[in-house]
Amino acid sequence: MNGEVLEVHEVRKLVHTRLKMKVPSLVEALNGRLRLHHRKMIRRHWDHLQYLESEMQTLEAEIEELVQPYMKEIELLDTIPGVSTDAAASIVAELGTDMSPFPSEAHLASWVGVCPANHESAVKKK
Repeated sequence: MNGEVLEVHEVRKLVHTRLKMKVPSLVEALNGRLRLHHRKMIRRHWDHLQYLESEMQTLEAEIEELVQPYMKEIELLDTIPGVSTDAAASIVAELGTDMSPFPSEAHLASWVGVCPANHESAVKKK
């Protein structure tokens, strides 16, 4: 992006094993034929990627702040094998903490869509 050109001796220090024999062709491939236009496009993509990463960090901080009142529930859900902290936060966000609308665990499983079912039509099973 900044117009740097790699030199053979710089790359040779970074590679190991059989790749050392291919350093000249590796340097040629890495340097390539980037024109100013290509460098500008790469810079735009890089800047956009940096922006997205900063937005993700901001969003994660907001989520962390919003789930603080439900940390006890999230920690309990996190003890279930296969449920991470992020998944537990999603479960709390979807279902809430009040389970009174669901008369039983079967009703909850059905509402979530993880209830086993048998879909059969004639001889076809789906």
